[in-house]
Amino acid sequence: MSTQNFKILVIEDEVDLLEIMTDILSDYTVDPASSLTEAREKLKASNFDLIITDMNLSDSGMAQTSVQFVRGINTSAPIFIMTGLSDIDPAVVVAMSHGAQGFIGKPFAAEEVLAKVQGIFLQKKSA
Repeated sequence: MSTQNFKILVIEDEVDLLEIMTDILSDYTVDPASSLTEAREKLKASNFDLIITDMNLSDSGMAQTSVQFVRGINTSAPIFIMTGLSDIDPAVVVAMSHGAQGFIGKPFAAEEVLAKVQGIFLQKKSA
C-alpha cells in the first residue's frame, strides 16, 4: 500500500497551521477541517487511517473533549494531538488516557510530523 492510499483528517482551527500541516503531509491524502463541527461531517462521511487534532480547538474547550469527540464518531483510527503544552502536562496525559496515541508539539518540525505519521503507517502495514 503506497502512502497516497493513507487518508488523514487534520483538525486545526488556526488556518496557517492547518495549511502548513497539509503541506507537510502532501504525500498522503489529507482532509483538513478547521473546527470540530466540520470534522464531524467529514468523520461521518469517510473513514480515516489517522486523525491529527489540535488539543485546544475553539469549539472543544478541553483536550479530552477533542479526543472523546473524535472517539465518539471514529473508534478505530489512531489519534495524534497537536499541542503547545509539554509532554508532561496533565492535559496531555488526560488526552492520552482518552485514546490519543501520541502528540505533536507546537511549534513542530516537518521531520517530526512525518516520522510520527510514518511510524503509525508502518505499524498498520505490518499488522
